[in-house]
Amino acid sequence: MPEHPSCNDSFFAVDGTLPAERRQQILARLLTAFATGKKTNIGFDAKGGCAHGYIRIHRVG
Repeated sequence: MPEHPSCNDSFFAVDGTLPAERRQQILARLLTAFATGKKTNIGFDAKGGCAHGYIRIHRVG
């Protein structure tokens, strides 16, 4: 896991301010990667604000 200066870096979180469609897309990609056992690239905010106290996810690909 990456380190973050102010967020709890033990987990990632999807920011609730993203549009619902975008949140659903991120969740679907994460669940698909987990179910298939495939590695995935997670884009996160290493220095900005937190999402629910955790590192904020911006994209999954």
